[in-house]
Amino acid sequence: MSTRFERTVAALQLQPADSRALFAQSALYELSLAYQEEASLARLEADRGGGDASLMAWARAVERYAAVIDMLLADIEDGFPVELRTDSGAGASVAVEQRVTMLNHPRLGEQARFEQQVLEHFCAQINCAELTGSSHLAQPVRMSTESVRPLWSFTADGPVCSYRGLTFEFATDVNITRARELCVQVMNEAVLLADQVAWQRQHGVKVEWDVLTIHATAGRPQHRLQLNLAGDSIVAVIPLIYSSKGLLERLIPWVRPAAESGTPSTVRVLARDIGWLQLQ
Repeated sequence: MSTRFERTVAALQLQPADSRALFAQSALYELSLAYQEEASLARLEADRGGGDASLMAWARAVERYAAVIDMLLADIEDGFPVELRTDSGAGASVAVEQRVTMLNHPRLGEQARFEQQVLEHFCAQINCAELTGSSHLAQPVRMSTESVRPLWSFTADGPVCSYRGLTFEFATDVNITRARELCVQVMNEAVLLADQVAWQRQHGVKVEWDVLTIHATAGRPQHRLQLNLAGDSIVAVIPLIYSSKGLLERLIPWVRPAAESGTPSTVRVLARDIGWLQLQ
């Protein structure tokens, strides 16, 4: 199974030259940023290590490579022909006048986030659904989520907050101010997740609900939610879902129907079951 990134590159090989150039610009722009950041990190580590020569040499090499990428970007702006290639073993690449650059992040663990950023940058400029979309998902899916306002009720067992069928129940002795903050945050994260999954499905990504895993991204507030074994991912700021034990698994029965049909189911979560015990 190929990722949406790989399918986009493959589809663009049959598209007009200006579409290929636009994708190449998006990819090379993100790649240049990645290598510039890698060089900065290497220099920082070298300074901490008393001017480590090998790290400084690596930083200079990375900076030179970033400069080459910037030159390719300038060549595309000047109208040089662009070719996109895919290789099942090496990944995707961009060729500008036969000068080939692999679209690989310098850190393997950041490749999925890099690919998602390229797609977001590119798909903000053209309708990517025409390239990789699924015909059975007809209605456009929003990519931004409005702030949600949960409803509160107070029972003998403690306060309860709810939004569109998703309910969180707190203990009677909870700090209500802190509980309100957590409720608003988790509801916003859950809705964001459902919207992002729906958007990915609209673009032909198969979501394997039993293999969903969430990861932190190095040095950034975003988290990466892997959607399938092929490696398609969502990159979003969802710290509460990431840090609360078992919360993602409890949210899936709500997120899945919300993403697939727009009609979420009724899901009840006890604060104590996800580690929200001490809210004083």
